[in-house]
Amino acid sequence: MLQLNALHLQEIPGEEPVGELPQLTNEELKGVDIKELQYKVSLLEDKLRASHPNLSVIQEYRQKVIIGTMAILECHLQWNLHFMCLDVTFFCF
Repeated sequence: MLQLNALHLQEIPGEEPVGELPQLTNEELKGVDIKELQYKVSLLEDKLRASHPNLSVIQEYRQKVIIGTMAILECHLQWNLHFMCLDVTFFCF
């Protein structure tokens, strides 16, 4: 009998947990259609190979975050410089 005790499911963030791996009896295993399972696996493998995530979108998002952060830092710097100039002019009079 095949040992599945070492196998466990991993949770996928954002998806409901599916629970534990089912333990099939010998009778249940005999009733499994191996060809059907192989076909389903091949369909999923094809789907996985065909999926091409657009990684440039992630790069573009990161660049926008960096630009936005730099703009915020620049505003803070200008704001602080403005108040420093006001302090200097106040003490000069």
